[in-house]
Amino acid sequence: MAIGDDNRATPTVYHVTAAPPPRVSLSHVIATTKLAAAAVVWILLVIMLGILLWNGTIIRLLSAISVSHVEAFGVKIDFDRERDALVQRIVDNPGPGLKADADFLKRAIERARLNIGAIRGRRILWIDDHPENNSLYVDLLSRMGITVVAVTSDDVARGLLSASPFDLIVTDGHRDDDKLETKGAPLTLCPVRFRALPDTSSATDLKSYQDRIDGGIGVPGGYRTVEMIAASGAVTGGSATSSDSAPLFADYQAPRIVMFSGSNGGIASDPCIRTITNRADLLFNTILSILEEDNDAVFPSTWEPKADKL
Repeated sequence: MAIGDDNRATPTVYHVTAAPPPRVSLSHVIATTKLAAAAVVWILLVIMLGILLWNGTIIRLLSAISVSHVEAFGVKIDFDRERDALVQRIVDNPGPGLKADADFLKRAIERARLNIGAIRGRRILWIDDHPENNSLYVDLLSRMGITVVAVTSDDVARGLLSASPFDLIVTDGHRDDDKLETKGAPLTLCPVRFRALPDTSSATDLKSYQDRIDGGIGVPGGYRTVEMIAASGAVTGGSATSSDSAPLFADYQAPRIVMFSGSNGGIASDPCIRTITNRADLLFNTILSILEEDNDAVFPSTWEPKADKL
């Protein structure tokens, strides 16, 4: 085509029409909102579950349910059966002169199970010249995660106390080598006061027996042990202190003392001893109270007696 020719080609014009926006119904908006809300709720529940599992809250809640069986994480846990078997062993054979009430002991074990975080990892020194009498109690405490070191003499106990810390000392009252006529130093730091004649005494009246003890004659070995501990450093919870001898507890707090003895349970008092008893249930509750008092830890879990160890 020559320049200037008016016969030009007519351009093609395309008309594009936009599709109308889809219509969103109110029911669709509601359904979508519900799905989003449900997703948020599930995410929050998973986060909360993780937190509760981490600090042991769920396990404690499960353990507080008053049922015989709980199905948790696919494992059947029979709380009552294992607890009852453990209690029955102690009730059937509490030890010479010792007592154990099944119901009270179950409550003590239940208390330990719910407060395991306060007692697990603690250390007890148990002084008794007949450690076989305490084997069931030591076994139960060990199942709770408590370390129990059993010794048969004050000399060994003193060496251990000077080497490593203990949270509590349990001692018996009388020893095989106790002699009624043995004269020793009077109990000046931890004087004992009897409310009744102990089973091992041949005295005819309480006053004459108390006078002999005050004079240092025939003092039971367990009270000599308490005096030795008091003379080696301050006794927590009591007024007895000694500045004349090198402290046994220079680097840590002095442990509390509990006397567990079949021959004098419940008939004597001593300012240096937390309690004197021949009852297993009172012993365990006292131990738990002592170990819980200065413990601010968050309880991480609960404890159950293991059936395979019964």
